[in-house]
Amino acid sequence: MELNKHNVIKGAIVTSKSRKVFDLQEKVTFKVARAANKIMIRNAVESIWDVKVDKVAVMNVKGEKRRHSGKAYVTKTYKKAIITLKQGYKIEMPWQQYDNAAESMPVVNSESLEGV
Repeated sequence: MELNKHNVIKGAIVTSKSRKVFDLQEKVTFKVARAANKIMIRNAVESIWDVKVDKVAVMNVKGEKRRHSGKAYVTKTYKKAIITLKQGYKIEMPWQQYDNAAESMPVVNSESLEGV
């Protein structure tokens, strides 16, 4: 299977640690195809989101041994990339729309609900 720009990036990794790194250091974490290299990942991110990439760090995450109902299994191995963007560029992440919606909602206190 030949990798194009949409097959290279599998999706964003959204954890508390990746959100903190995104907020403080402008780094974005993605799950990527295992056959992808740094150059392919850089080109895919730059063409999909129209940003400039400063640095790409890639790591293979090994599957973990787990047990469920007494049966053992191993989670899938995957590759993740941490993308550092150049100064002045930003990618809109999925969780930001919920954070912005929460900020714009009016605050309701118990005093305003007494007459209802």
